[in-house]
Amino acid sequence: MKQEIKGIRGWLLVFVIILISSFCIGGIIPILSGELFASNFVIIQFPIIFLQGICLFLIYKKSSSTKKWVIIMLLSLILSNIFQIITIKQRISDYQMVLPFLYISTTISILWIIYFKKSKRVKTTFIKK
Repeated sequence: MKQEIKGIRGWLLVFVIILISSFCIGGIIPILSGELFASNFVIIQFPIIFLQGICLFLIYKKSSSTKKWVIIMLLSLILSNIFQIITIKQRISDYQMVLPFLYISTTISILWIIYFKKSKRVKTTFIKK
């Protein structure tokens, strides 16, 4: 008997855990610590955090538009990383320590986009009802 590939399990569960932790670290902690209106947060981080919140809500609802919104969020993260890579030398004196994290984040985002486009689990979990 073949088991149906459906539901938030496997790599999709890993993605959801990472998304929740990223949302908490990037969104909730700056709000609680009073850094909400720091220029870097408002300009660069807030749109990403907002998109993460939308994606988490859509994942919870198992909406058919989840896949599209997750890809938009990941593409936004990639564009944000590219912008930061280009401008980091002017903003941070010790930029050599930050650059590897931006490259890794961009690479991981690209891999998640590929996963969301190709995954059978994503296709069967987020379907129109």
